[in-house]
Amino acid sequence: MRCLPDLDEYGDLIADGLNLIAVGIIYNIPLYIVSAIFIISALGKFDLSFASSSSQITIAMVAFFISIVFIPAGGNMAYEEKFKEAFDIKRIFDFYKKILDGLDTFHICYL
Repeated sequence: MRCLPDLDEYGDLIADGLNLIAVGIIYNIPLYIVSAIFIISALGKFDLSFASSSSQITIAMVAFFISIVFIPAGGNMAYEEKFKEAFDIKRIFDFYKKILDGLDTFHICYL
């Protein structure tokens, strides 16, 4: 059974958490831009109905693709203990390639 890590290095833990928050903010910049575009375009309308289905779908798609990349990016940054590793897109997509290759093996074994 694995034990929890010692909490004697609070400074390192806080720095790691702040790095993860910074990576999250950087990865969400496209979402902020898309949301701002829809909000600004909605300001021209009198009813301010921002909740059109096309804008919601677009924002949801952007958020989904960001989350697909952000989750393993944070893990990669934690594993390598370097901030720049969160932006190693090639390694992140290699991670997903390994998962999909494993699914193919699983389907073949299952059949």
